[in-house]
Amino acid sequence: MKQLRELTIIEPVTKQQEVIKRAFMLYTEPVDVTGDELNALVVLLNLSLSKPVCNDYLDVKRAKSYFEHESFFEIALGELVWAHTHNLKYPDSRVYGQRIIAEHTDPLELGWAHNSGYYRHTIWLFNTFLWEGRETSLMVEVLQGARAWLRALKKLGLNNDRLEKLTETVRESIRIPSYPDEVNPYSPQVQFPYQQGYVSVTPVVSHAQQVQAERASRMQTDHRFVSSELPHPASVGNLSACIGGNHRLLFSPLQAEHKPQHSLLQSRKNTVKYFDDYQLTNRRICNVLAHLCGYEPAITRQDYQRARKSQVKVLRKHLALWLLPMIELRDQYEETTVDAEELTPIAKAFIQLPTDEITRLGKALSQQAHLTLQNNKYSKRFAFHGRLIQPIRTQINWILKQFQKTLSTELPSTEQYIYLTEMRAEDCNAQSSPFVVGLPSLTAFWGFMHQFERGMRASLKESEELSFISFALVVRSERLFNAANLAEPKSVAKKRVVSAAKRPTTRCNWRSDLEFDLVIKVRTNIDLATRYQSLQANLPLTLAGGTVFPPELKKNTLWLRSFSCRSELFFLLKGIDCSASWVYPAGFHTDSFYELLNELEQDESFIATASGYQHMHTPCERSGSVASMHAYADNLLGIAKAFNPIEVRLLGQSHFFSSAFWRMSSSHESILIEKDQD
Repeated sequence: MKQLRELTIIEPVTKQQEVIKRAFMLYTEPVDVTGDELNALVVLLNLSLSKPVCNDYLDVKRAKSYFEHESFFEIALGELVWAHTHNLKYPDSRVYGQRIIAEHTDPLELGWAHNSGYYRHTIWLFNTFLWEGRETSLMVEVLQGARAWLRALKKLGLNNDRLEKLTETVRESIRIPSYPDEVNPYSPQVQFPYQQGYVSVTPVVSHAQQVQAERASRMQTDHRFVSSELPHPASVGNLSACIGGNHRLLFSPLQAEHKPQHSLLQSRKNTVKYFDDYQLTNRRICNVLAHLCGYEPAITRQDYQRARKSQVKVLRKHLALWLLPMIELRDQYEETTVDAEELTPIAKAFIQLPTDEITRLGKALSQQAHLTLQNNKYSKRFAFHGRLIQPIRTQINWILKQFQKTLSTELPSTEQYIYLTEMRAEDCNAQSSPFVVGLPSLTAFWGFMHQFERGMRASLKESEELSFISFALVVRSERLFNAANLAEPKSVAKKRVVSAAKRPTTRCNWRSDLEFDLVIKVRTNIDLATRYQSLQANLPLTLAGGTVFPPELKKNTLWLRSFSCRSELFFLLKGIDCSASWVYPAGFHTDSFYELLNELEQDESFIATASGYQHMHTPCERSGSVASMHAYADNLLGIAKAFNPIEVRLLGQSHFFSSAFWRMSSSHESILIEKDQD
């Protein structure tokens, strides 16, 4: 914990001033000023003055000059009415004349957004610090009547009348929850089903969450963050102003990259190996094996059990990937030109043994796994290790038993399924929430499905029923990039005369190009197999602000199919390339950025995503809304679990249909994209 008095003795002076300034900024961990209230207030007031240029933030005379200017104090009081809990001007500073004060507001969670010219006058009131063991701000302490801070204000020239006026203005500015009476034309709106119609939702960003994200990005952590730059940062808000508009976003990609020409089966045709040895010798699995061997013992038994459970899952996944070439070869053996006589005895047995006898190979495959470890200079220390023999044997036996179950019998089903394969989405919005870059928002995929449903319903007869219930998603490839799109002209340079058209401000956004498959669960009384032409005609053309295309014609892919038999569908899905990634619900939702980071650390397969919205008030009628009802909503952060296709295959058909699908639930409190209970 930093102490202000420690910062004041740093040498040289230039570095001291830089450190002191940064210590009082919103994006850093707050500095402790207990017992040093006067110096803290001097620094805050000097930061609030732009002229003359400040060479010493501890200059008391310069700090006193702030209150000597009558207009400065009045400007600061006037800006208190633009305090907010959620910033309507982020990311588009053209939103004006509106603010949100949520119910049960903690004054510490307040930010500011208004005229950029007045930003500096808010620093001494809104910027935070540690005092008596808690994070606070001068605005909070004035409201609570803290004597130490009142004395410091008086020493710097604030008289009793002004002090009473300041206290009353602070109290009045945050006393009553406040929401705009109309929706600004520059505020985004998203529509969702609600009761018998639709509700328009305007997502707004929490100032407290943004501060958490900025501070977390500057901590020592394994999480990766990237920047997103906003123009005119002082017009966006006080947090954006102090970081120069360079907001830090959590980078949480799927890391899926499709390379069909480099499939495991294709590469094994050119070699004598039929195991993917890299999966047992890379750095990641070597670290897991080291932990299983006890090289780095846990502190407590609970930590040991939790870590071991996670490590065994990673070991199982890598053993399955190690076996994947053999599994692919077994699936496609009749279609390949591989001569069985040229195979090794264990490969030949794996391919030719009946499915119900394949578990007999457990011991031989376990020995082969240890030989693979032994033949690599980095992993040879783990070969035939006493603490690894049983875990490796157990996990290989589990994989073989699950492999037997993958050819399950048909289960009765009342639904039909639409399978869209190798769909391409270009230039999608990869910033699923104001804090995360990665997979496009799950609400966007649900909206794609819902628009598909609306188009199909319009083409049905009155006696025909159709409802799209939920979807499962697998991403074959993902490419993330930061780029600025050229906006369409929206105004003219001069009114009432012929003049050039003007475009709105160009802003860089994180975008993504995806190749994905979508499985849609449908409840209907018609046979979808007879409606292919209608299904293709009603397929939506947009997803998350990007454009959707079917596969290239030269691939000659049957990209839209329907199934009424789950086994037939799963037989097709289990053959998806192992470079792809299934996106499963993990059942986690939060509005705290710190909680999200803690949860991501529990499993390496977790990715962060936007899982919906929490209404800040009951939906109501509001001018400017595109629907009959409108609500401002907070962004909910969620966790999705990335599954490798080999894991999906081994977990089996029943697990897939009960765990892989996402649905939308809507109420007067929230809109959630969550797990569909099959």
